[in-house]
Amino acid sequence: MAAEDSLTRFWPDCFGLAAEYHKVIFAPDVISKYGTYALYDQIRQEIADNDISLLLIDISSPIYDPFIIFDLKREYGLSIVLLAIDDEFKFEWISSSYATIADLVLTTDYVSVDRYRQAGVNAHFFVPPIHIPLEIPEQIESDPKYGVSFVGRVDEGKPSRAEFVRFLAENEIAVSYFSSSGDNDPLFLSRDDMYSVFRNSAINLSFTGITMYLYKFDHVLYERIRGYKSRPLEIIAAGGFCVSEFSISLGQLLEDGVDTVFFRNKAELLEKISYFLGHQDEAKRIAARGAEKIKKQFSCEAVAKRLAELIQESQEHLGIDLYGEPQRAQVSRWLVSSFIVFTLSNSVTLLLKGRLLPFLSDSWNLTKFLRRLAVDVGTLLTLQMVVFVLYRSGKVVLAKVRSRILRWGYPFKRSR
Repeated sequence: MAAEDSLTRFWPDCFGLAAEYHKVIFAPDVISKYGTYALYDQIRQEIADNDISLLLIDISSPIYDPFIIFDLKREYGLSIVLLAIDDEFKFEWISSSYATIADLVLTTDYVSVDRYRQAGVNAHFFVPPIHIPLEIPEQIESDPKYGVSFVGRVDEGKPSRAEFVRFLAENEIAVSYFSSSGDNDPLFLSRDDMYSVFRNSAINLSFTGITMYLYKFDHVLYERIRGYKSRPLEIIAAGGFCVSEFSISLGQLLEDGVDTVFFRNKAELLEKISYFLGHQDEAKRIAARGAEKIKKQFSCEAVAKRLAELIQESQEHLGIDLYGEPQRAQVSRWLVSSFIVFTLSNSVTLLLKGRLLPFLSDSWNLTKFLRRLAVDVGTLLTLQMVVFVLYRSGKVVLAKVRSRILRWGYPFKRSR
């Protein structure tokens, strides 16, 4: 799984209901402390000690060596299941490379399912579990505490969201924003506090524009893409009323006007805010129907049951694609670039912390990765990618070294 937090603890606990035994490894935490070699050593030890037959890997970040994972798969006869979050913008960058060795891909992007399947990858639209309160407390006050609310990031990294925020301000729509930079931010809301905001707001807004990690000039349609967000499901699960920007994925899960309300543009957003602020009884009926649907379809038990069914179905494709061809680990230029940058940065950080052995082990693993890559795409192309990555990441590495030296203090004193 990704780095440990309340969400990454909740999901695997639910997924574990689909198995007799499960073990969670928070890969980024292990790698940052002990290096990538320690991660694969821990995985290998867990497989051997507990007769593990399946690896479920959250591929949100390009931190895994697909060649090593593929070696483990063949050595132990493993089934590889991938949890692909944010495929709206990570499909080409990350997911497609790891999908070459997967027996099952669980993607939160409905559109990407056919993209995988047309390449022979067994993929299904899959929504992770939503935290559902044991009971939804009644509002103490007859009027909601907040009018229109939004919980989430508001910055230029999400350009379409920022544009909606400016539009609402220009039209004098008062919105209570609950925004933070992460868990360590004093403004960060706990899940209980967040659900309280949802429950005590007349309208909860949700936007579905994706985060921009790529250059707009190279990917002109990215700003227009609307993707899956779990926020509408969380709002509804808490007993709140949600007005959400439409996306194809959310349209597969929720019905407009029945268990949520969708808008597709600024004019519709303004219209629906105005309407439902004046029709709170209707909003409450929609919220109540939505809460029943979320409880039925996205609880831990419901999601674990669907996961078990998909894993069982995937066994007929173990080691082969949907066309009957054997799997072969392949990586894209984007994945290679990101993986090398991450591995170099992490290994240098370990070295600066005085951890020489993890640095050497990870450097050796990176060398083996490049050798495998050279066999797949050729030595010349591999060298070109390495030179490009070193050039691009040089400033980052030097900045880390400089920062560390400054923290240590100037290493030499001038003699008189």
